Amino acid sequence: MTKNKQLLVFTLLLFISGITALIFQTLWVKQLGIVIGVDIYSTSIVISGFFTGLGAGNYYLGKYIQRSDNPLRVYCNLEILTAISSAIISLLLFYTESTYVQIEAIIGKFAYLLPWVLIAIPAFFMSGTFLALIKYYNPSKETSGKSIGYLYGANTAGAILGALSTPFIIIPFFGVVGAGLFTASINLCLGGYVYFFMINKEEKVERQKHEQPTSIGFHIGYILYGFIGFVGISQEILWGQIIVQFQNTRTYAFATMLAIYLLGLAVGNFVMGKYIHRIKNLWKSFGLLTFGSIFCTLLSIAVLGNWTLEYQVEFGNTLFGIFSSKGAMMMGRFLFISSFFILVPTTLMGAIFPVITQLVSNGNQLSEVSGKLLAWNTFGGVLGSAITGFILFPTLGVIYTLFLLLILSIGVAFVAFYQTKSTKKYAPSFALGLLFIAFIPNTKFIDLLLEKETGEIIYFKEGIGNTVAVIEQGQGDRIFRRLYIQGVSNTGDVFPSLRYMRLQSFIPLITFNGTPKSALVVGLGTGITAGSLLKFPELEERAVVELLPEVVEATNKFVGNYQLAQSKNINIYVDDGRHKLMKEVRTYDLITLEPPPPTAVGVNNLYSKDFYELCKSRLTENGMMAQWWPITTQTVGASESLVKAILEVFPYANLWTTEMHEMLIIGSMQPLTLDLELIRKRLAYPDVKKALNEVGIHNEAQFLSTYVMDRGGLNVFSRNAEPVTDNHPILEYDGWVKKSVLTEILPQLLDAQEDIPNLPSDLKKEIDYERENLHRFYYAGMASYVGRRDVWSMLLTDLYKFDDKNAYYNWYDPK
Repeated sequence: MTKNKQLLVFTLLLFISGITALIFQTLWVKQLGIVIGVDIYSTSIVISGFFTGLGAGNYYLGKYIQRSDNPLRVYCNLEILTAISSAIISLLLFYTESTYVQIEAIIGKFAYLLPWVLIAIPAFFMSGTFLALIKYYNPSKETSGKSIGYLYGANTAGAILGALSTPFIIIPFFGVVGAGLFTASINLCLGGYVYFFMINKEEKVERQKHEQPTSIGFHIGYILYGFIGFVGISQEILWGQIIVQFQNTRTYAFATMLAIYLLGLAVGNFVMGKYIHRIKNLWKSFGLLTFGSIFCTLLSIAVLGNWTLEYQVEFGNTLFGIFSSKGAMMMGRFLFISSFFILVPTTLMGAIFPVITQLVSNGNQLSEVSGKLLAWNTFGGVLGSAITGFILFPTLGVIYTLFLLLILSIGVAFVAFYQTKSTKKYAPSFALGLLFIAFIPNTKFIDLLLEKETGEIIYFKEGIGNTVAVIEQGQGDRIFRRLYIQGVSNTGDVFPSLRYMRLQSFIPLITFNGTPKSALVVGLGTGITAGSLLKFPELEERAVVELLPEVVEATNKFVGNYQLAQSKNINIYVDDGRHKLMKEVRTYDLITLEPPPPTAVGVNNLYSKDFYELCKSRLTENGMMAQWWPITTQTVGASESLVKAILEVFPYANLWTTEMHEMLIIGSMQPLTLDLELIRKRLAYPDVKKALNEVGIHNEAQFLSTYVMDRGGLNVFSRNAEPVTDNHPILEYDGWVKKSVLTEILPQLLDAQEDIPNLPSDLKKEIDYERENLHRFYYAGMASYVGRRDVWSMLLTDLYKFDDKNAYYNWYDPK
């Protein structure tokens, strides 16, 4: 096989290896989020474990492969070991959830070491495939830089496809378990191809005769490239914090950002690989690339403004005009903003590898040198992810952390320039760069958020892996506050939200068969849902679990939650909601679920059939599970799957409408018997009555008019759907939602609304009257959604003839 053909085949092999590596990494982040909880720690375990495995493999396998007389056979073995270990680990992460919880209960956070070690094992084997092919290819000194750039660039380019294909194709098509097994089969095919079609024993003998490998000693380049790894991964963490506020929390947005990151690395490798032979001063190039990468990141922040957002929207609209697809429009926006921040810095970062490899190796012992360089770089990255993610960012914030990284990069560049005695030449440029960047305000992003959203900042804190803000908006008697996480609005205390959150707790408590003694809310948010528990006198135990400590801190900034953060009558736990239920064995009379919207990344775990099974096991005999159902945040098909998951777990279920955009599904193991006398008694509790009056529920008829249907109607609604499961996370990979989704799903549910059986005829008439008013209000809202403000105004005006005292209706008064 000629050298050119070898290069082509090896480029393809490494391209496919890159695909499988990123599929596994993305898959394990998702799986570990279920096992130990969806938070920064699960992501950090995967990244640090993966990088540690890569670093150790690069270091030790680099030495081993350099001395091997048959690197192709080593490559085969590594691909097979990668396939077997990756498949086993994917299965273990999926099926040993409860086992891990039991282990963690015994040894605490030391249990984190178990998945960390498991993930490091296949990463160790993955790292050697690139080194084995480099050793076999054995480029000349003159072409070594070019070969390194091409092959490593191909591996990175494959990672781009892996990052994008996982959320768009692999998991939606194969499911989580199938994705792991399918990807492992690809690695087996790569190893099998080389074993059966490429291994040549005669070439092995020839190489044994002509190669006398000698180890290259220590080189300053190893340490410098370790610092590059620290800065590079630190930037990746900070980009994740920065960019999400200009995108959204869909998994596609994060995949796009990762793809652009890898694209820059690949382009840098390819371009530098092609032109490296023309560079006369490699140390100077190394120094300039190092400084340029972090400087360009800070420069993008310095010039960031509303103009950036306008171009982002315009780029997305252009793609919408071409493809007539909201998906294309949203992807265009994701691509634009990710490229704006990431593409140039990562291209410069990617160009460093061929340069430093050429500097350290001078074309000799490429496998060993490349392995050691990648090991130092990877271990630097592990330190960067830990120090930046858990110390620098929460302490200093984005801007000051980047400023420290700039100083570190300047130090690395100075060491590089010192090798060629040219530090004085570039010192003024570095000083000007520092002076320019020093004028970037630390409040740059919150100022931009306020410009975009308008309002006044009430609370702002950068925590471990997240940024939480509370912004006050509106004017006059319409002032309200919204909770922003990562720059994205999650919830607020605006009046419609106040209504549905109160009903989220009160409907199941008021209709409960028997006496509810204990209740748990999953998801704190504004605290309104959990705070409502304080006003129900029959409860003896109240608890709420929230993932982010900053959200707990911000809760006292919202109205309507009865200041639950200061109450001794409710326990607030900072934990992953699913993980908390897995760890404890106690039961509750009510578990009410109000996590983030279903399509947010990682949240599918709290809407799946598997999670509902867990909730069922934590309910008392008469217990209820109440699931918040936002009907406008996902497609109708995804909503059907959400409902189907509940119906496959609970034999009894019913649906209530809590607000025009929200529904409430209650699941139970016992039939729901509406005891009218008991309902009247509970509605008459002074605190309950006052709380409901404030949100437009003044009597039993208005309360019962929110009932929509029982299990039969829900069965009809979801009859063609597959349930949401951990293995098939339908919600997370749902399509793009059109604005018209409300006008598609709400009429369908309202038309199927059922009467409550066995009620007195006079009460039934009152309920019909209130239901008709509620329908007028909902159809007015839908008229507004389709641009018919005249119909909206007419229907509301008509409504006020029948009910002009209802606080809920009056909040929307067109006058």
